[in-house]
Amino acid sequence: MLTGLRRIASHIRFRTASLEGSLPSSIDAGTRTTAPLIVPRLARLIVNAAYGTSTHHPHTHASGEVTLTITATDGEGGAELATATRRLTPAVSAAHAATADTTQHAVALDLPARPSSHIIIAIEASMPITRDGRVAAQEARVRITLSDPRLVWPRTLKEMQTLFAAVRARDGLTGALRRTVQASNEFDRAADYRRWLARHHPTPDTQAALATMVDALEWRPVISILTPVFNTDPRLLRECVASVTAQVYRHWQLVLIDDASTREETRDALKGLEATDPRICVIWRTTNGHISRASNDGLAAATGDYIALLDHDDTLAPEALARVAQRLSHEPSLDFIYTDEDKLDVMGGRCDPYFKPDWSPEHFLNFMYTNHLMVLRRSLVTEAGGFREGYEGSQDYDLALRIITRTSRVGHVPHVLYHWRQTAESTASSGDAKPWAHDAARRALEAHVARTEPDSRVVALPRPGLFRVKRPVRGTPLVSLVIPTADMTRDVQGRRMRLLAHLLTSVSARTTYPRLEVVVCDNGSLCAESLAALEPLPHMRMTYDAPGPFNFAHKLNTAAAKATGDYLVLLNDDIEVISPDWIEALLEYAQDPQVGAVGARLLYPDGRLQHIGVLMGVGGLTGHAFHQHPGAHPGYFGSARGPRNYSAVTAACLMTARRHFEAVGGFDERLAIDFNDIDYCLRLRQRDLRIVYTPYAELIHLESSSIPDRQWHPDAVRHMRHTWGPVIENDPFYNPHLSRQFADYRLGD
Repeated sequence: MLTGLRRIASHIRFRTASLEGSLPSSIDAGTRTTAPLIVPRLARLIVNAAYGTSTHHPHTHASGEVTLTITATDGEGGAELATATRRLTPAVSAAHAATADTTQHAVALDLPARPSSHIIIAIEASMPITRDGRVAAQEARVRITLSDPRLVWPRTLKEMQTLFAAVRARDGLTGALRRTVQASNEFDRAADYRRWLARHHPTPDTQAALATMVDALEWRPVISILTPVFNTDPRLLRECVASVTAQVYRHWQLVLIDDASTREETRDALKGLEATDPRICVIWRTTNGHISRASNDGLAAATGDYIALLDHDDTLAPEALARVAQRLSHEPSLDFIYTDEDKLDVMGGRCDPYFKPDWSPEHFLNFMYTNHLMVLRRSLVTEAGGFREGYEGSQDYDLALRIITRTSRVGHVPHVLYHWRQTAESTASSGDAKPWAHDAARRALEAHVARTEPDSRVVALPRPGLFRVKRPVRGTPLVSLVIPTADMTRDVQGRRMRLLAHLLTSVSARTTYPRLEVVVCDNGSLCAESLAALEPLPHMRMTYDAPGPFNFAHKLNTAAAKATGDYLVLLNDDIEVISPDWIEALLEYAQDPQVGAVGARLLYPDGRLQHIGVLMGVGGLTGHAFHQHPGAHPGYFGSARGPRNYSAVTAACLMTARRHFEAVGGFDERLAIDFNDIDYCLRLRQRDLRIVYTPYAELIHLESSSIPDRQWHPDAVRHMRHTWGPVIENDPFYNPHLSRQFADYRLGD
């Protein structure tokens, strides 16, 4: 058992997801990419992975040559691009590997001309194993797949054993084993979704229960479904309509708008479908006016309380309208409802699910994440002017942007209720399939920004369909950097570093914002290096010498009380500034009176993600989204590439208006060490203030990623569960169908 656990533990964190665009764009024929490897350490991991440590197998040795193979593969086409092999003879045994030389070796790979933006680098190391002086029948192997040619070792075996013990203390042996086994397996989203569908596919019993629920609803609004049609394949059109007639919820109207189809089979299919159900209405246009005009004709014929948008070759889940009606019955004031979705591949199989967060205004301006299924109050759609010509391809995004200027009553139904068909011409197959649609989305967003914040501008991001709304800073409010410190040193990538001095030097050298105030709260003494780094900055120092056990929340509150700025940046002393306009990027959102706190994008020194937002309920209580993934990771459906809302962000770098900080009484000092920043954000959300993560404020967090996870203080855990139990169980910005064991958005049970 213990040997098996060590084998599993030694693999955790070594399988990292491949990413887009993480290799330099300048790679060309003849380029040499190196992967530095600490060979003796690698050999020790191979031994431990195969047989456990020398304590349990004292006669097991790794000896002879280590074969290192590095391979580059086209991540889009799967073709092998280049491979190289190097053989090394460290002769490291399990018994003395811990004290062996840590010389770095490199394998060089000659890459051809770059075929795509997605290159996977795979490194495999193998070594023969001897037992009692004889070569074993098998080799020990470790294979690492990554998309950045650097190879880093997040955790040693000893650290993984410590982590396992901590997880076991928290989750029990069964929970720790389950988490460890899951972490050791390759993560395959497609296979996970197939398994998830098998567990969650509606049964006759669930359908009957839904029908009973529908019959019991006090209010059953009519939902008019608008479906423009043009030369649609009759088979796909019939499947689309059949998905409507099969709805558990019977109070619907289907408006099919033929936009002057020239294909006779399509017109014949429409005539036949209209005759099958009195709730189906077909509108025959005599000229082709494209989707906006066709949709407006459908809107004029709609009689329902709400309209739903369904493309002519897509389908609805049988319970789609029932789930929407159920939500409306509970919250009849909702004006805008959206659901989760997936796709239908060319064989009709379900794939690529999108489990969305609840309403996230900042995320919505980054891209139209709500997408399908979208249900809108008909009277509000009419008031907003319906569908506008000139925005074809993104006419629904343009409409939704006009809707949200009239209402904030937006609801999310967290069920996969819409199946978006992948075709060669569909954006469901490729984001590049309809470039005019992305242009229309940009113009729709520009029009929205011109209406709502005319001093802002829209910037298109490299990935099609993603945008940044760049807001100017209004005036030059004073910003106070509040830095509690013990003026410590730390080894960072082999270099001894004075943390506070390093932070202050980076602030001085790289920060462009002109009005800063630095508030340093130290323990009574600063070294000469830190004093010298502090001197060029407008600053104040204060000594913190409160008696009793250390209380970080109290120390931070004491420092914040001395700050005079309109905005506070709560800042760890182990931070390094990267982006010069980081203050401006945080202020973009913090100056919005409806935003309570703004968090930054934090990277470990080796480039991996430390923080892009906090997920509630993950890992027992809280977890950082995509923690320790490579820095270029796009997140879930691109969520790391733009601003979005979370329930909380870390106070390692957090901006908040001083008025908000004072209104909620700062950090709760009952949470002396753990969760005080999470609690602060949640109390802001209680006041209907949004929490925002922005990737445009980027900093390095010098926290060591190899430090074993320490256990949370039991009193703090009890306080959080008692105070914030509902949001821990159901984080509105993390879909309930996603895993609570891992922070990488894989599917849960």
